[in-house]
Amino acid sequence: MFYIKQILLFLNLNLVIFTKILKKENMMDWHKKDTQECFQILDSNEKGLRQDEVEARLEKYGHNKLTEGKSVSKIGIFFAQLKNPIIYVILFTAIITFIFQKYTDTIVIGIVVFFNTIIGFIQEYKAETSLEALKSMVSQKCTVLRQSTDEENNSEITVDAELIVPGDIIILESGDKIPADARIIESVNLQVDESMLTGESLAVKKLSRSLDGETTIGDRINMGYAGTIVIQGRGKAIVVETGMNTEIGKIAGLIQKTDNKTSPIRTKVLNLVKILLLVALFSSFFTFLIGFFQGIAIYEMFFFAVASAISAIPEGLPVIITITLAIGVNRMAKRNAIIRELQAVDTLGASTIICSDKTGTLTTNQMTARQIYIDNKFIEITGKGHNLNGKFLFNNKEIEIDRTNSLHHLLYNATLCNNARLKLDKNNVHLKKINNRNIIDEPKPVDNQINIGIDRNEIAGNEIDPNAGINNEKVASISGDPTEGALLVLAAKKNIFKEEIEKKLPRVDEIPFNSTQKYMVTFHKKSSEKVDVYMKGAPEIVLEFCSNIYLNGEVINLSDDKKVEIIQDQLLRLMVSARSTLRNLAFAYQRINYEDIEKFKETIENREELFNFIGLVGMIDPPRTGVKKSIDLCKRAGIKVIMATGDHRITAEAIGREIGIHKDDNFIITGDKLKSLNKEELDEKIENTSIFARVSPEDKFEIVSSLKRNNHVVCMTGDGVNDAPALKMGDIGISMGKAGTDVAKESSDMILADDDFSSIVNAVEEGRVVFQNLRKVIKYLICTNIGEDAVIFCSLLLFPLLFEEIFLIFTPIQIIWVNLVTDGVLDITLAMEGKESDVMSMPPRKPDESLFDKQIFVNIIFIGTLMMVGTLTMFIYGMHTYDSRIKAQTIAFTTMALFQVFNALNCRSRTKSFFELGIFTNKYLIGAILVSIFFQFSVVHLFFFNTLLGTTPLLIIDWALIFAVSSTVFIGDEIRKLILKYKNK
Repeated sequence: MFYIKQILLFLNLNLVIFTKILKKENMMDWHKKDTQECFQILDSNEKGLRQDEVEARLEKYGHNKLTEGKSVSKIGIFFAQLKNPIIYVILFTAIITFIFQKYTDTIVIGIVVFFNTIIGFIQEYKAETSLEALKSMVSQKCTVLRQSTDEENNSEITVDAELIVPGDIIILESGDKIPADARIIESVNLQVDESMLTGESLAVKKLSRSLDGETTIGDRINMGYAGTIVIQGRGKAIVVETGMNTEIGKIAGLIQKTDNKTSPIRTKVLNLVKILLLVALFSSFFTFLIGFFQGIAIYEMFFFAVASAISAIPEGLPVIITITLAIGVNRMAKRNAIIRELQAVDTLGASTIICSDKTGTLTTNQMTARQIYIDNKFIEITGKGHNLNGKFLFNNKEIEIDRTNSLHHLLYNATLCNNARLKLDKNNVHLKKINNRNIIDEPKPVDNQINIGIDRNEIAGNEIDPNAGINNEKVASISGDPTEGALLVLAAKKNIFKEEIEKKLPRVDEIPFNSTQKYMVTFHKKSSEKVDVYMKGAPEIVLEFCSNIYLNGEVINLSDDKKVEIIQDQLLRLMVSARSTLRNLAFAYQRINYEDIEKFKETIENREELFNFIGLVGMIDPPRTGVKKSIDLCKRAGIKVIMATGDHRITAEAIGREIGIHKDDNFIITGDKLKSLNKEELDEKIENTSIFARVSPEDKFEIVSSLKRNNHVVCMTGDGVNDAPALKMGDIGISMGKAGTDVAKESSDMILADDDFSSIVNAVEEGRVVFQNLRKVIKYLICTNIGEDAVIFCSLLLFPLLFEEIFLIFTPIQIIWVNLVTDGVLDITLAMEGKESDVMSMPPRKPDESLFDKQIFVNIIFIGTLMMVGTLTMFIYGMHTYDSRIKAQTIAFTTMALFQVFNALNCRSRTKSFFELGIFTNKYLIGAILVSIFFQFSVVHLFFFNTLLGTTPLLIIDWALIFAVSSTVFIGDEIRKLILKYKNK
């Protein structure tokens, strides 16, 4: 443990630790114990625990849930918002104003700080509650055995998974999520999907026997682990570890100890703040010196220095940065991307690589039948996923189904030789009764049929209604193997449903599928004397068992040459037509006597040719709608998309080609090849690699590490516990809201509510928009502060010469009004600007790219100079016209405020004219301009504000001159943009 702690302290969570955790044995080697030893150690038995024992163990072991890591209280989130250098300076300014008894200024500054703190608190707290809402959507139940108080009887009850304890006996059935680490004590064809823990995509068959020797988690076939899914079969298990003591809990504990990543925006803002603080210090120091050498009292010079500091610092910057990021977060949430931390918004916008899983993100994670081969022809199947809408097309004409054709035989086979279940919404009525009979008919025999079909008179009077009562959406849910589920959906498109036909043809025996034999056989009672036998499996295996083929209503001999043709020609065509992504299954049929079942099973084991071949079905996990378009958008934006999947190379390559990720000159690296590469070799190859196939979560960690060594900003997706290190390693970790585990969500920066790749691209787009808007807002604020500081500094030099005395052109509270009220209304609306047309047509910005570039800096100096000259000119006009300092201050103050109004129009775009953008495309800004002008008019003409801010009413001629002078910043910048436009042509 000491070694682990040291690694965590100095190297953070890494692959070495992660691998060791996966291989580390439990404190008790439960997989080595037989079931009786487990009962003895846990003081339990086959009947389960009594309720009083459960309560006692809850006290001892605690609830079966993962801790949330270092929880941050509401108060902690609130005060965390104060950790900002600008806030420190503003608070220092508040202290100075309080010391000099400028209490109004102190109160206003305090309100600013409080407002910023509230905004940041609301957004971060909202992000955390969004995560909690996602967790509540997946609250888990489980079935346990509990003894009665007399210990003679027991019963199955359903309880919250949090309430199970070591020693509980849990019941496992298809579709269940295993609630805790448990030792299997009974199993009937029990298969578990452990991919979220081990990364292995194939289901693991579970047995109850004990194991010898050292085994990794993936090889412990007598253990069930928390969070894994029962795919097939049923069983019982005794709970051995709960909560943080489970394998998931161990990994979660490590992840909670990792440090937070630093966002580029944090670094940029910190650098900007340092510059602004230096400017404020410089301005205050020289203001103090000027006044000191002119013989002004120390008290007055402190006051002047404070005013200069206030003018140099954009007090609203912390607020507006938080608001801009929050606007981005809200926009992303509307596009199904939940951001857990505000600063992640900016990192998304700088992304250069999106490293995405295939299944469920690029694809639908819903196997779909695309093609059927029967009667020497190929039938195209329309529709996608679990939607029951779809057509069967041959030469673009829909194929009808009846009891005599091969299609009906194949669909019956696909439905009955199947362990999955198709469920419809209660409002979906999928069967229609005609003459009190079900519409489903069994396949009808042909005259020369050999040992296949049924008596054509057995089910007279039934008919098929292709529109039988399914509602418009026709969407089903599948429990069980996804491939078998696709077959049920295929049959349901022709209104053939398993639950109905099984009533007539109940299953009486079966030979289960396994990965070695690669076929499955089911026996269905046709009558008291006859049994229909259905086989499905790998095409090359099923054909070995077939002596005949069902072809155009007849059963004919299946020659060896025909078998070769089906494998080498038809199957190949099936794969090529679907870009090699199909999972292909073959189907065969036979009818036997009831008493011959056992004998027939023996002949199957001897691999005798007993069946009639029907046809092939090709299935695919299709790409999600819009994925190809999103990837094209990424390419245009200079973002590379890499697929990292546990699937086979041929499947990954085919999907990659279909969606536009992979081209002929790209590399495909498999997990085995990846392990053979050293860091230098991987770093070199990865730049031209588009697909990583058959990779484990540990491999994904290495992939992300290599990309970051090559200075990429990496978005990494994941949904399993094993993906957590890679999610943490990525600059942006993206977990799945539906399929993702709690551990993956805790490790991520962003959660996809819809598990869709397109939502990642949408989030990247919004991240770029946020950065653009941040630049607009910061440019706007800095223009104000440069103009104000230049006005104050120059006034201290000029006023002694012009008026033979020194005084402030603005009071501190007037500066705060401009910085917070006028600017505060307008800058928020700039943060709400929509995307510019070229936002996804530019390459990703460099992570260290400053918020300022040369063009922005020159533009700020230009605008600031216009503000300074215009404001000083208007002050001098006021003094000469009215010989009143308060009148002149009011004119200068109002001029500066309206400069901000016109400058807001400039800042909507760096290059495009305000009129080119459209006057009303940002209605919020137009509204804010009217509100700002109204506020300024009120400040000038209402007695309350005259007293508070030291202003006085102005004449119409004064307002006209103010508008004319302040509009020069707008006119000047429009001329600059026009020159730039023609220069670029």
